[in-house]
Amino acid sequence: MKSAIQNDVIFRIRSLREKNGYSQLRIAELLGLSSGQVGNIETPKQPHKYTLAQLEVLSNEFHIPIEQLFCSTAEEASRITIKELVHKIIEYQK
Repeated sequence: MKSAIQNDVIFRIRSLREKNGYSQLRIAELLGLSSGQVGNIETPKQPHKYTLAQLEVLSNEFHIPIEQLFCSTAEEASRITIKELVHKIIEYQK
């Protein structure tokens, strides 16, 4: 099972993917994964998650700062300190 922060980050990416008309296959091609792997990542009950390098690719693709993936709103992302962001990234990696 994924942690709450992992699910939150993955949900934000899935929302961006859908909003921008990207299929799981298109995300898979960007990241060098199979569409099945992306499906597993997007499934809350599966333990799979994106790596930090993959999150960077996705944030660049969707033209958003990477910190926005770890925050519930763009406003929160604009106010987050580096220390808080590092803490969120560490929690995501667990």
